Amino acid sequence: MSDSKVQDVQIWLNNTYSNNPNWVRVDTDGRTGFYTVKALIRALQIELGTEADGNFGNGTKNLFNTRFPDGLNKNTIVNDQSTKNIIAIINGGFWCRGIEGEWNDRHIFGDYTEAGVILLKSQLGVSQPTGDIRANEIRAILTTDSYELVKDGDSKTREIQQTLNRKYLNILENYIATNGIYERNMNKALIKIFQNEIGVTADGNWGNNTLNNSPLLQRGSNRTSLVYILQYLLYLNGFDPNGFDGGFGNGVEKAVTNFQNFVKLDADGLVGKQTWASLFVSCGDQNRRGQACDCVTEITKERAQTLKAEGYTTVGRYLTNAKMMDLDKNIKPNEIQTILNNGLTIFPIFQTWGIYVEYFTKGQGIDDAIEAYKAAKKYGFKESTIIYFAVDYDTYGEEIPSNIIPYFEGVNSKMRELGNFYRIGIYGTRNVCTKVSNKGLAVSSFVSDMSYGYSGNIGHKLPDNWAYDQISTITLGNGTGRIEIDNNISRAIGESSIDLGTESNEEINDVESGNMNDTLQSAINRLNEDMNAAQKLKALRSREEVANALKQYDQCITMLSNKYKVRKALIQTVFMWEYSLEGQDDVIADNRVEEYYDYKHQFEEWSNLSPEEKILIPTPVPPAMSRDDSSTGCCQIFASTAINAYNYAINHKFISGEKIDGSNWKEVEKVWKKLNEDMEYNIEMATLALIHAAAMVEISTYTYEYTDIEIEKVLARYNGTGDAAKLYGEQRKYLYDIFENHNSRRRLGQA
Repeated sequence: MSDSKVQDVQIWLNNTYSNNPNWVRVDTDGRTGFYTVKALIRALQIELGTEADGNFGNGTKNLFNTRFPDGLNKNTIVNDQSTKNIIAIINGGFWCRGIEGEWNDRHIFGDYTEAGVILLKSQLGVSQPTGDIRANEIRAILTTDSYELVKDGDSKTREIQQTLNRKYLNILENYIATNGIYERNMNKALIKIFQNEIGVTADGNWGNNTLNNSPLLQRGSNRTSLVYILQYLLYLNGFDPNGFDGGFGNGVEKAVTNFQNFVKLDADGLVGKQTWASLFVSCGDQNRRGQACDCVTEITKERAQTLKAEGYTTVGRYLTNAKMMDLDKNIKPNEIQTILNNGLTIFPIFQTWGIYVEYFTKGQGIDDAIEAYKAAKKYGFKESTIIYFAVDYDTYGEEIPSNIIPYFEGVNSKMRELGNFYRIGIYGTRNVCTKVSNKGLAVSSFVSDMSYGYSGNIGHKLPDNWAYDQISTITLGNGTGRIEIDNNISRAIGESSIDLGTESNEEINDVESGNMNDTLQSAINRLNEDMNAAQKLKALRSREEVANALKQYDQCITMLSNKYKVRKALIQTVFMWEYSLEGQDDVIADNRVEEYYDYKHQFEEWSNLSPEEKILIPTPVPPAMSRDDSSTGCCQIFASTAINAYNYAINHKFISGEKIDGSNWKEVEKVWKKLNEDMEYNIEMATLALIHAAAMVEISTYTYEYTDIEIEKVLARYNGTGDAAKLYGEQRKYLYDIFENHNSRRRLGQA
């Protein structure tokens, strides 16, 4: 919201410094924010005669303290304009903070300015605050940090922040926010103070040197300063030590033990290296080995044996591949059985993308729930298995209610429609896991604590429902058993068995199916929605006639589906759509192809005439608008497409026989005519074209199982390439779903 007083400060800054070559104009929008604060710092730096970059570092601080060794206060004698401007910058900073200063007499350090300094110091935690101001206080003014308890802040956390400012400013160098929120700067401050106490370089970064020098504390310890830090950390991690008194008694020992139990450390009440590490950073001691892991690599027998030998008991694997990534990370055929046969368990992870905020919408959640459900069913995961849906980036606070929560609402709503067969978990930072779980949208959390620099991990406790805690990436084994994994601490055991053969992969004829007519009617309704007026007008037959034809050729389609292991619904989708769209324009195109081959035969016959006969018989004239190929027949296939698909199938031993020479016009004509006249041949070539389409978009062929995204890609490539083909795949997927929902019930014996 705009504030006229802030706007006045912005106008003064521009008017005062616009002629300085280092000045960067600030918007006069009346809003306090990063750019206004940066402008105030830049103005101060201009007055101090240093580089005006808008960053308040040690150079700026030292210059101020050198120029004003006793600071500034109400009794400072001010004669020069530069000092007056510095006082105006201080008063302007107060106004931007909502602290009343001397803005009407902005160049004067008066009663209001002194009161503002005293209030600021009180908020920061300074004991017996006075009205004099030094560089540290000016820097505190010129930030966007809050020094008041904010809405979601905690009063005890604020008490800790004020204590740190009061006791350790010389170590911290700068005040930290006192807003009651445990965040990055507070975490860094605690690490610096701890490092100073244990005698290592106090840089605020947790590393091996700090870990290795972490002392052992236990009940009765007299290292009071360290016990205070311990008490603060316990409280901030959600385990109240019953006050901050610097004594390691029953309350502290109980809090330590409870914390250790919670994060799966040895619960002995002793505060050693691993306990310190887990209190300070989300990943804890990254040298610590867990019993669970997750990976993007197929678990072969050799890799499973490596994991087992290294003490791992469960492994997380991905249900699908990621969108727009070349990483082949999904579970492979027979992989789960390999995992189980080698004494390991498994837990499923779902991630097709999910690395940026825009991905997460309610609609995407619905789509992902369907895809995850189908993939999990395909692999045989049993009822009540938890699927972990990934939020694989550092979510900021405001993104959780705006995007992540709606996404998981979508996942939940669709899973309920699917009978709550699977339970929903979440993979992500501590903050997003907690927020989603607290809304009742996830029953279990898989925490990305390895990313300990994420704002969603710093200052946030492990969610209460955590099952897996990802803390490091390591490589194990040698040779064929070598594997890179993410190492996880675990409180869950994974799935120890699956339902193999719950659903038959074999497609079933629909001649006797009572529900087939309902399915066809749904398909007709969908076609009526998708076809535009022009397509309906030019169509050679009604959608009802196409549906009857589909029933007539159901046995053929079922046989081809099982022969080539292509989902029946794919063939049905292509047949239903293409046969419905065949129109007068296609008849014209087919006639031109016939004219072309009539001409080719006439010319061949004429070419074989003797010279005398050629004088008597005129040279055949090619038709004006002839063509050598067209999309023809019920599935609208070009002869060239059929030939390429047929030859691909021979090369990959799906069928046997001689390859067709696509450069020989007679061979092309033979294929085209058969496509045009023989519906069963046309359907078989369409089936091979679908297999070839899958190969061209790098999806494994000769398998019934494609994910939803892969179905779209196959349908798109069947149509062609480019945006129009992509749209074709997305739109025909809805028709596919109608058929597949029916067919899957048939495979389960439910229809």
